[in-house]
This record gives sequence, structure tokens and C-alpha cells, in this order.
Amino acid sequence: MISHGGCVRFAVPLGLAGLAIAVLLLFSVPWLRSLVVGGGWLSLALALYVTVGAWSCKGLCFLPIACSCIWEAQHERHAILAFLATFGYVFLALCPCAQVLTCAIRRVRPEWIFDAQERRLQNFCSFLKDYDVVCMQEVTIFWGLDAIASIIRDAGRAHGLGHFCNSGRWPAFPATYATSGLAVLSRFPITRAKPFHFSTQSWFEWSIVKRGALMVELEGPSGCKLALLNVHTTSGIEVLESGVGRRAEKKRANPSGLNQLIEVLDVFEEFSRSAEHRIFCGDFNLPKDSHAFSILKARAKALGLQDCFPDSPPTFGCVDDPQEVLLTKPADRGLPKVLDHVFSNKKCRSAHVEKLAAPVGSDSGYQQVSDHRAVAVSWQ
Repeated sequence: MISHGGCVRFAVPLGLAGLAIAVLLLFSVPWLRSLVVGGGWLSLALALYVTVGAWSCKGLCFLPIACSCIWEAQHERHAILAFLATFGYVFLALCPCAQVLTCAIRRVRPEWIFDAQERRLQNFCSFLKDYDVVCMQEVTIFWGLDAIASIIRDAGRAHGLGHFCNSGRWPAFPATYATSGLAVLSRFPITRAKPFHFSTQSWFEWSIVKRGALMVELEGPSGCKLALLNVHTTSGIEVLESGVGRRAEKKRANPSGLNQLIEVLDVFEEFSRSAEHRIFCGDFNLPKDSHAFSILKARAKALGLQDCFPDSPPTFGCVDDPQEVLLTKPADRGLPKVLDHVFSNKKCRSAHVEKLAAPVGSDSGYQQVSDHRAVAVSWQ
């Protein structure tokens, strides 16, 4: 089995540029500003949308905001309503604006955002033949355009991994742009699948993507039932810091990611009740040497799950060759961390980190398929 994370290059700077364009449009186009902040049902809808975002980040704090919006609408006042509607508009508009900007740059100056995506994808597919189950994160689908997921699915079928499931083609509300990008390829039949969305979300990404997990049940060798939990948590404020060039601390805690993992483990306990073999893997965004990871290990142990690779070498920000620099943001380089993990209730035979490096001697324009290295584990 292999667990592998992907990357969307320049997501943060392009998102910030999209935000700036959205704000500029709002203040420079009078009729648009009037629609957004001038009261009426559109303002109410935008205000309620950003209120849903507050709920998805901080829980019940959305209730007083929702009550204020409704009260102002009934009394034909809209001070709070206009303020919230502005934020609702911004969260809705930043991704379309960033997408238009990206398309324009690709046409005018493609070298500015070169990411070797087609070459990396082709190389990644060549690794599939060596594994029975492949768990992927950030196979992200934007607005239902699932070409990349289809290419991986077809390549898996060509290598004997004929069973595929993912977290869907469309974003889960209140996200309006991207899916959580979780996918599983398997040689063994997938008998059951259950996508899961975390109840809490980072404030800066709730309207873009709703983070979650993908649980699948497999009919393994000799009829053994296998339950698999594939996760990708929020990376917290670190993703913003690295995106704007600020050097993130090596052992920064990720409390949101920890809470998300503990939440889904409770659900996975019920999902996997009848399985003989349980596997819990993915991009946890928790360093192996952090206190948060120790808390997670204790919770996983209560389910009979043990870390398959306690001495794993770094899987992100690695300093050994080949050093990945095409996708890894400058602030993350030279800060090796073990962020990708595999747990199991059965002791594994072997485990190693697969670099997924570009072909030796090739002029491919990239160093590795992803900014994350893959964790490969064998039980047979």
C-alpha cells in the first residue's frame, strides 16, 4: 500500500491576488456594490452564507450573527447585514477571480506558473504497478472538472488496480470551489465507501474546500475484510505563512488538524467494526515528533492501531537529494518533517518512504511528483 499527497502550486499567492481583484471590483463598480451592500435578499443571502462559514469554523457562534441578520432584514436596516454581505461576496468571488487570473497568466506568461503537471502525473502513474492499494490526497477536483482523477483511474486500471473511489466531483457546501481531493485505487474490490467531512474548518479555507476523510471497505486476499481510512487535515496557519514566504516554525502545533483526526477516528471505529484489518493513513499535517501526534497515537491505540513506521524519515521539506523545489514553497524548504503516516491494527512486514522522483537523467523540469513523499507499507 502507498499513501501519497499532492500539491496545488501557487494556491496561496493566486488566492490572495483573487481576493484583491474581488475587493477592487466591489469598490470600483457602483452597481455591484449596490447589489451587495444595498439591502434586499441578495445581501441577506451573502450575509447568511458567511454566517454558515462562521459556523463551520467556530460552531455555535453563528447563532447571534444569524439572528442579527434576520432582525435587521425585518426592520429594514442593514448595517450589520451590509458588513457581513461584503465578506460573503468576497469569500464567493475570490476563487473565480483567482481562476480567471490563472488562466490569463497561463496564456500570456506560462513560465511564471510552470508546474510540470502533465509530466508529474505521467510519472506518478508509472509507480502504480508496484502496489495493491494506493491512497491519495489532493487529487483535487475544481468545479467538477475531474480530468486528473480520470487519468489516474484509467492508469490504475491498466496496471491491475481496477477499483477506484474518491470524495466526489463537486465541493461540499459551504465550499464552492474544490473537493477534498481524497482518492483510493485498489486491486481488491471496494465493497463500501463513505466520504466524511470534518465539523470544523480553518477560517481562511472554508469557502474553497471542505476538508474530510474517505473510508472504504475492501475485500482483501482470501476473503479478508479490510477497512481503510484516508485523511487530509487542514494545515492550519502554516499554509498561509509559507505561501507568503514567512518561515514557519518546525514544530508548530496544529490543534485543528488534531481535532479533525480524533473526530473521524470515532466514526471510523463504527465503520470498521466488522473488519479484520484496519488501516488509518494520509497527510495528517502533524509532525511525528509533536505533542499533538502523541495525543493522536494514544487515541489510535485505543482502537488497536499502531504507527507502522515510527522511525520514518521526513516526508516533507526534505533536504536529501533530490530536493523538491518546484512545488515546495521557499519557507518550507530545509525544514524536514514527517507529516504523512500509516497506522494499522496488524504489524507490517516492511515500510519505506518512496521519493517518487523524476526519471534519472531526464530534463523533466521537476524533481519529484509531489511536495510530499509517499509512505509505502507491506503486510505480506
